[in-house]
Amino acid sequence: MKVVCSVKLLCSSKAVAYKLANVLQPDNVGVSKNRQFKMSVSDSSVTFNFDSATLDSVFGTMVSILNDVQLFQEVWLLSHSKQAFSQRPN
Repeated sequence: MKVVCSVKLLCSSKAVAYKLANVLQPDNVGVSKNRQFKMSVSDSSVTFNFDSATLDSVFGTMVSILNDVQLFQEVWLLSHSKQAFSQRPN
C-alpha cells in the first residue's frame, strides 16, 4: 500500500510563498528510499506532496512540515513587526 498526502498553504503574497519555499528547501532534500517528496510554488501558494509506504511516515512528515511553517510564520511576523517599530517616528 502507498499513502499519499498533499498540503497546500496559501500565503499572503507571492514573495512570502517563495521565501517560505526557500527557507524549507534545505530541510527537505535527501528523503529516505521508500518516500517521495515534492514542493512547488505557484503564485502565492506552496504545495507539499509526499508519499510513503506507511501512514506513520506520511503523518510524521506532514506534522514536521507544519511545525516548520509555524516557526517560519512566527519569525516572519516578528521580523516584520520589528521593522514596523523601527520605522515609526518618535
